[in-house]
Amino acid sequence: MALVAVTVLPVVEVPTATATAAPVPVPTETVAVVDTTNQAGWWTPLAESEGATYYAYDAPGSQPTTHVVRVARRGPSGATTSSCLASGGRCIQFPDDIGHHQPSIAVDGAGYVHVFAAMHSSRWQQRYFRSTAPRSVAGFTDRSATLPDQTWTHTYPVLAAAPGGDLYLAIRSRSSPAAAGVGGRLYHFDLGTGAWTRAATFAYQAGLWVYPDDLFVDPVGRVHVLYMWVDKRDTKFSHVGAYVVLDPASRRFSNAAGEDLGPSPNLASDAAYQPWPASYDPANPRNGTGVEVAKFSLDPVTLRPEIAYRYRRWDGERMHVRHAAWDGQQWRRTVVYRGKYDTFPAVDLTGTGARLRIYYVKRNTSGGPAAFVAEPSAAGGYAEWALTRTRPRIERLSVISRPDGTDVLYLSAPWTSARSGQLYLGTAPRPG
Repeated sequence: MALVAVTVLPVVEVPTATATAAPVPVPTETVAVVDTTNQAGWWTPLAESEGATYYAYDAPGSQPTTHVVRVARRGPSGATTSSCLASGGRCIQFPDDIGHHQPSIAVDGAGYVHVFAAMHSSRWQQRYFRSTAPRSVAGFTDRSATLPDQTWTHTYPVLAAAPGGDLYLAIRSRSSPAAAGVGGRLYHFDLGTGAWTRAATFAYQAGLWVYPDDLFVDPVGRVHVLYMWVDKRDTKFSHVGAYVVLDPASRRFSNAAGEDLGPSPNLASDAAYQPWPASYDPANPRNGTGVEVAKFSLDPVTLRPEIAYRYRRWDGERMHVRHAAWDGQQWRRTVVYRGKYDTFPAVDLTGTGARLRIYYVKRNTSGGPAAFVAEPSAAGGYAEWALTRTRPRIERLSVISRPDGTDVLYLSAPWTSARSGQLYLGTAPRPG
């Protein structure tokens, strides 16, 4: 299968510095007891609106193989309220399914909280909820009947709010069991009408699966989508990372260079930020995983993307962390972390350029720090430091940035005991 992509640049090996004490305080606190399933790489479980922080998580269910989904709101004063997704006055007991049945949230321009949860080749029914009142998480209503494509099945919901208060959802969808491919779809929530519509297909290829990773709507309303191409029938297929931008007015996509990709990009579209290496052999059984989990941020002036992602070139290699940045002409890729420890499928980033921060979690079996952040070093490369030395069991994370540059951290340690874990929230300001 041929792949057309941007020029494959050599990956620059830039070793990270030895972990040191954090250059800025990162206070963290325990905010919830979580189920052992509270772990994903693609999710968007954290949002902020009008000075309040909203977060969703899997909490322990009534049986060891179940969980409930809770959504919390921490107001500007620090007061916190929460409730579960419920039906008939009782918390819904969702079946455990690590990597699939985790929640994503967003807050629309009117202050309503939207939640998608427990989706693995699922129809919308009892999977989409909206808060019953704005700026409140006291109760949620099942709004799944308001979504289009009721007979389709969906996985990996990723949400983003637009500057005007609309919402977008990127998700993997299949129109029927007979469909030749499992494509990536964009859905749009119009704040004015209160209605969801299918906006576009951002990726489709017969025989392949699409994995959404991240989503962002820029100040002029263009929708930026990060995703992977995967062939689940062929273990030799190395996952390809791609990035496209939708112009809602024309309903056409472009790549990082602004080149038109048409209304529905496929594997041959020139959209890969991490294509197959030049030495890729489709018949080699030792091809590595390729890309697994990615997040991105946009330069606020140029709107050029910077991407953090996990990557493995061949079987047996530890999954390491890379950084890809579009410089206006081509993708420039560097290695951020490839060290003693493997990494969990958890990565995020905030800022760009000199203010870039790349977050990741190491599989540290010695009991030391697990969650780390790397920043560009004045001497070149990246300087790495531990986010916290008192939370060794962290396995997943999500990070968002406030307008003043402060990062809000969602840190999940799903296995602090045999049946449950802990969720931590923290803040990491940027000096200056």
